[in-house]
Amino acid sequence: MIQIDRLFMQVKFCFQIESCHRKRLFELMPIETFAFKNALIYSFSVYTTIGYGHLFPRTMKGRILTVVYAVIGIPLNVAFISDLGELIGRTVQYALQYSQRRILNKTTQDPCIEYKKFSLVVLIAIVLTAIIAIIVMKVERSRHWNYVDSLYYTFTTSTLIGLGDLTPEPSCLQFFVLMPLFLISETIFALAIGFVTVSVWLHYHKCAEKADTARTSVDTGKYNADVDAEIAELSAREMLIDKKIGKEIEMLEAVPSEIDLGILNAQMKNDHESKRRLKDTLKKWLDEHSVKDDEDMK
Repeated sequence: MIQIDRLFMQVKFCFQIESCHRKRLFELMPIETFAFKNALIYSFSVYTTIGYGHLFPRTMKGRILTVVYAVIGIPLNVAFISDLGELIGRTVQYALQYSQRRILNKTTQDPCIEYKKFSLVVLIAIVLTAIIAIIVMKVERSRHWNYVDSLYYTFTTSTLIGLGDLTPEPSCLQFFVLMPLFLISETIFALAIGFVTVSVWLHYHKCAEKADTARTSVDTGKYNADVDAEIAELSAREMLIDKKIGKEIEMLEAVPSEIDLGILNAQMKNDHESKRRLKDTLKKWLDEHSVKDDEDMK
């Protein structure tokens, strides 16, 4: 029990040391004064949700204002990116249709227009990222960034990753040149990712439809086989019933039925009564003639 208490106290002491160390590091961090240029970069990183992390508010008022600014700015930025993406998408589609009509002399609608649109958007994103990386390398020459560093920073900013290991230097070029370019590249990357998402969803939907069709065909084949088996069974039963009916008809034809026997009995009975009446009539006639003969003899 004493050993467990000692272990618990040691763990608690280690946590206290780490907490003090983190607090001391936070206090020793260089404080970035919120000059106008820094404020612009901070605002850009907030409403675009990049969040580099090298600029952050230290006071309660600044944190409250950041929350209010983010609640208002992020939806506006999303709406702006959505409208800009729709405009870029329509422009790309119009350019493809125009090139097909004027250059390729195609008058019919191309069924692969969406795939070509996606390919063109991806190509624009790659080219624009490479161009912005060159501009970033020129703007950040005081930090001695090479092209790979500039390309890495451009990609993490355009895709809203914002790791914060490479951060921009506040300058007028950063605000008037790079920020608009980053908004455009962010929109194009969002379009490309949206196309990929829709393509994956459509592919999954088609696979699900094929699976349902195959399952339906298997069920239909099984149902048809069951129906054929039932039809064959009914046909066999019908043949057996026909055979039984034929045998019974033959038996009825060979042996008179009860109705026929009744008719024969009635006819025989009528004949018997007729004979009896005839016999009575003859007997009466004979009796009368015998009486007359006796009288004549007397």
